[in-house]
Amino acid sequence: MTQVLQIEHITKRYRRRGRETVTALRNVSLSLNRGDLRFVYGPSGSGKSTLLLCAGGLLRPDQGVITLSDRNPYALTSEARSQLRARHVGFVFQQFHLMPYLSVIDNVLAPTLASVSTDDQRPRAEELIERFGLVPRRNHPPSELSIGERQRVALARALLHQPMLLLADEPTGNLDQDNGKRVMDALREYAAAGGAVMIVTHDRELRDADALHLVDGALTA
Repeated sequence: MTQVLQIEHITKRYRRRGRETVTALRNVSLSLNRGDLRFVYGPSGSGKSTLLLCAGGLLRPDQGVITLSDRNPYALTSEARSQLRARHVGFVFQQFHLMPYLSVIDNVLAPTLASVSTDDQRPRAEELIERFGLVPRRNHPPSELSIGERQRVALARALLHQPMLLLADEPTGNLDQDNGKRVMDALREYAAAGGAVMIVTHDRELRDADALHLVDGALTA
């Protein structure tokens, strides 16, 4: 198996103004190979989102080492780290981060809008929109979408480039049962096709036998 992500003994602390230091992650280690679908379960405030940000090269840990595609993103320049993320990492955030002035199709294509590859990726964008039941909303801006529809647009955008690593923060948290199943089926199929997928969630229904449990920043099996 080809290793995609290795997290070794990372710790992350936040210093809050006028308050004591909060330790969000405590000596966390895990790895993902191609084909892995890994759930990290934990209550709100347990450090799940911090773990995803560190894993994806967006938040530098205070201690420990992260290796992504055989490179430590935090040993790279800011520009090189951004390029590494753009090529190899897809994010699905709880807040969606959709562009309010773009339509559904252009939000899905957003990672390519500054390049010459937009037309090359358009057929895949259309395929993803159809897969997630968004065709009727294709030309609508985010303000005209339900929360669940926004979540599906964010997932389609993350899958556009077929990243080596997909990091999802509560990907079914805003979806009804049918759409939640559609999203989870897509994530499982993506892993089965060779992607590495890490999902953080507080939803007990999503846990499997190999799920890791994050409590107060510490990871247990």
